[in-house]
Amino acid sequence: MKIFEGAQLSNEWWEVRRGVPTASEFDRILTPATQKPSASQDEFIAELISDLICQNPNYFTEKGTPVNNYAIQNGKNQEPDARRWYAMNTDLPVRQVMFCKDDSDRFGCSPDALVGDDGALELKVPLAKTHALYLLKQELPREYKCQVHGTLIVTGRKWVDFCSYNSAMQPFKLRVTPDQFTEALKEELDRFWVKYQDMLASLKRAANVPEVSADQAMRLITDDEFRRLEADIERRVLDFGRMLTWANERYHLDMKSAIDLRQLRLMDFHDLIGVIGKKPLKSAV
Repeated sequence: MKIFEGAQLSNEWWEVRRGVPTASEFDRILTPATQKPSASQDEFIAELISDLICQNPNYFTEKGTPVNNYAIQNGKNQEPDARRWYAMNTDLPVRQVMFCKDDSDRFGCSPDALVGDDGALELKVPLAKTHALYLLKQELPREYKCQVHGTLIVTGRKWVDFCSYNSAMQPFKLRVTPDQFTEALKEELDRFWVKYQDMLASLKRAANVPEVSADQAMRLITDDEFRRLEADIERRVLDFGRMLTWANERYHLDMKSAIDLRQLRLMDFHDLIGVIGKKPLKSAV
């Protein structure tokens, strides 16, 4: 298991899970009631691919849009109390983490905590009527079955404690260990990954996107293209210098500061050319 430290729902959290099938979405891969492939697989794959393609901050804005929902907000408000109750009543070390990936680097999960060396925690803070139903049934709710067993698969832990907390009633805690359902989910995850990669490769071929390494991509730049790129950057540097000179004359800035800034800018541009082309550069000063 690979562990990522930080805050859940942060930009870093969204970034590390970009394009990664996560345990909270595993019911879109396997239908828990029938243990058959979910009809939502293709839609889920399309979403994962779009997350990979969307390389800009709008990804975080879209994914992180607050939901004006009382049940969700209530859960967020009471989750720290639920975690404290669990730690006090189990006397087990509880460690909050941002994200976990399996050793194959394919799947992930965001457990509410890792517990000791062997366990993990999945907390839910539902409305009173839902919590009462959990207490009456005394079983893992079907809607969280894939998530909890998925956490077992991703973390490799021996058990996951599913805990439902409501301040008006006694908590409900159930320890879940790997079983036949875990194996069925693991097998379907393997099939899903192959399908996901095939669809991603097919989309790249359709878009004529070359699959090359970074070094190969840099070598694709011809000498003529490199010279045009270098000339364009040098022109921009000179324009920047003229702008500083104008600003100095107009607003009586310290010319030494302007020159230092221009030299720094020149160095930045040349470093950029060196990274892209890996060719010797002539001075633009």
